[in-house]
Amino acid sequence: RDTLQLSLIGFSNNINKIGFSMSDLRKMGGFSRSGVNNINTSEGSLSLNGVSFGGGDKGILQSTAVGTNINHEIGKKVSVNFQYFYGQLRNEYKQEINSRQFFADTILVRQATQSQQSHAGSHSFSGALSWKIDPLTTLTYRPGFSLSTSKGQDSGETQVHNNFEGLLTQLQQRRFINDQPFSHSHNLFINKKFNQKAKALMVSTTFTSQQNNTNYVSEGTYTQYRLNVPTDSLINQLKAGRFSHEESSTELIFHQPIGKLHLLSLNQSLKLVDEKNNSNFFTKEASSNKYTDFIPAFSNGWHQKGWTSYSAVTFSTKIKSLEIIPGINLFHLYRRNSFFNSPTVTFNSRLIYPSLTANWNGVSLQYRQISEAPYIGDLQQWVDISNPLYRQYGNPDLQPSNTHQVALNTFKYFAKSNSSIGINISGSLSQNLSIKAITWDAKGVSESRPIEVDGIKSLTAYSNFNKQYKLSGDWQLSLRPTINSSYSNSYVSINGILSKAKYLRLRSYMNTGLSYKNKVDLNIFYSMDVQYSFYDRQDFFINTKVLTHFLESEVQVRWSRRWALENKMVYSYNPRISQGISKRALLWNAAINFYFLKEEQGQLRLNCYDILNQGISVSRTTTESTIVETESTLLERYFMLSFVYNIRNFRGERRDGSVRTLGLF
Repeated sequence: RDTLQLSLIGFSNNINKIGFSMSDLRKMGGFSRSGVNNINTSEGSLSLNGVSFGGGDKGILQSTAVGTNINHEIGKKVSVNFQYFYGQLRNEYKQEINSRQFFADTILVRQATQSQQSHAGSHSFSGALSWKIDPLTTLTYRPGFSLSTSKGQDSGETQVHNNFEGLLTQLQQRRFINDQPFSHSHNLFINKKFNQKAKALMVSTTFTSQQNNTNYVSEGTYTQYRLNVPTDSLINQLKAGRFSHEESSTELIFHQPIGKLHLLSLNQSLKLVDEKNNSNFFTKEASSNKYTDFIPAFSNGWHQKGWTSYSAVTFSTKIKSLEIIPGINLFHLYRRNSFFNSPTVTFNSRLIYPSLTANWNGVSLQYRQISEAPYIGDLQQWVDISNPLYRQYGNPDLQPSNTHQVALNTFKYFAKSNSSIGINISGSLSQNLSIKAITWDAKGVSESRPIEVDGIKSLTAYSNFNKQYKLSGDWQLSLRPTINSSYSNSYVSINGILSKAKYLRLRSYMNTGLSYKNKVDLNIFYSMDVQYSFYDRQDFFINTKVLTHFLESEVQVRWSRRWALENKMVYSYNPRISQGISKRALLWNAAINFYFLKEEQGQLRLNCYDILNQGISVSRTTTESTIVETESTLLERYFMLSFVYNIRNFRGERRDGSVRTLGLF
């Protein structure tokens, strides 16, 4: 019906694929009516409003989801939405990591292999109520609930060497993790417009609550070598954690026009935070073989309460094509951090600062400041020994950071030449920024402690150009070059030696497309990524460089009305990678399609994924006088024969005369 849309959604696959396209989910799935609060597309996956719709590029995934999305209009003023989804995800993942850290004439090498399996399931309930109180006022309420369980286990081995003594330590470990998170949220939004143009009032209030019970078991053998003589230690530990986080926020925004060229805006927000995190440490009791021996020294917990208040007044004025928006901002941060075995740390920080936005002929310039409290886990005087090779300490002397940010961006489209250009430049200057000070011992064990540094600068620049060419006949060519670069200066601290560090990354891309009618499409994408690290203390730190080449080629040929061929190759090359890690990775996919039935609604497709059966992904990065090389397993070669029947969308008219699109599976 025109006022009611009921969508039933379900999928399951073990080929790391997203179940549906965004277009399908918005139209047939009903999300264009219900709205989308957040979209997550990280690592090749897709989730809407916290619900996963599959995909991912790590390991082998079995993803399943089923649910319903109901949208209903009650009269002309009220609309309601209800969603329920159950999702399940199984993952198997293998990884090999080599890292080399340089300090003076010593090279510390860590070689790790890891295999993990996980299984997670979640129930998600959400809804929405929208009430158009009058022609100028709308009220919206959105509740949401999520209940999940996840279990995982991994096993692996880590060896630590240096270039003088050889093997220092070896860790063989098995870990078991069990999580039971529960969360709910409530959002109320009121939008009030007035008869006067641009005058508006917006009020929103949000409450979120998260809880999680976690059991983390670690078992294994830790071996230390001295003069090639091993000494073994058994690892048997349980960390039982209980976490809760409650947050409520209220924001008010008011716009008042003053004449035709000026606009006064007021913004007031208040956020309250209450967070508790307790982690109890147990070892295995010898006689019962159960984790019953409580160890207070390695247990920890915290309770954080506080608020963040933000007030802003801006005044917008227009001078022909120039718009200037200066503002004054008041920021107040209060946190009281209580710890199980550390002194209480309190922050009470106030900041008054200006802001500025300027817009002129599609060019935008912005300036603002940001202040953030340190992560509470970095404040406690407590050591985390979950990983015997890497101990983490806190620092109660950390203070809130303060960052100045400037951004300049523009986008231009030229209709005559069918081209466009985009430029984005941003920079920042930070004070009281936290970095990790690292210490090695003679056994290759690392200890980290957060410290504060000042004068941290960063600069990023991004530009892209897009141009379409019409060649002779029916040929078309598209060129999309892109340059993306970043620079930052920071500090690195190892074994008490503090050095300034400069990081430079240059990434260039070239995307070329060539097409002929609706029969041939060729796309070639090439990128080169160069990462540099420079250090002032050359007597202790070594400058590093990482270079990665990436090439992707895709061809689609439709030589008749019924037949189409697809071919895709993805190639990456790291010339300086260590022995044991593949320098090259090539992923080759191909498919052949046959279309039949009326209007080609039927499709038979035979495709092969990873024809060469390489099944690996390789990356190389540099940071903090360290080069890290990672080789991960991907989905291996498979052949698939599929049949698709495309049920055409039908169109229905709404009462207001506009047209909407519905679809059936």
